Amino acid sequence: MEETEITLRLPRPLHDAATRLSARQDTTLDHLLQEALTRTVQDAAAHRAAPGPALAACIRDRLSPDFARARSWPELQGRLLLKGYRLRQSVEGLVLYHQPGGQRICTLSALDQCAEALARRFGRAFPAHANSWIPDTAHATERDALRPAG
Repeated sequence: MEETEITLRLPRPLHDAATRLSARQDTTLDHLLQEALTRTVQDAAAHRAAPGPALAACIRDRLSPDFARARSWPELQGRLLLKGYRLRQSVEGLVLYHQPGGQRICTLSALDQCAEALARRFGRAFPAHANSWIPDTAHATERDALRPAG
C-alpha cells in the first residue's frame, strides 16, 4: 500500500501520553496513531451509513406516497428523481442517493420499504441494468433521467 508522509503537531501532554501508551502496547507511535485514525474513519463511515431517526422519518414521510403510488420500477425511479433522489443497487441492497451529486442517504429498509415486496408488486426485481427497464418508447431525455448513474 502506498503511504503518504504527514507532519502532525500535538500538544506536549497528548504526545507524551500517546508515547507512553504506544510503549505499553509494544508498538510505535506511528502505528498507534494510524490505528486510532483508522478507527475514527471507520466509525464516521458507520454513522454516515444510516441517517438519524429524525432525518429518516422526514425522508420516509416525504417519499412514502411515491412508493405507494408507483406501479413499476421506472415509475418509482422517476418519482424519486423529481424529488432529488435515486435508487441504486448496492451490496447492502437497494440504497437511496441524492440526485444529482450521488451522496448516499440510506438503505431502503431505513425508509420502512422492502425491496422484495416492491419486486412482487412490480412483477420483477430491481433491474441490474438500466437498459433492461427503461422503456424503448421513452423519450431520450426520459431515458437519460431514469438511467442509474455510475
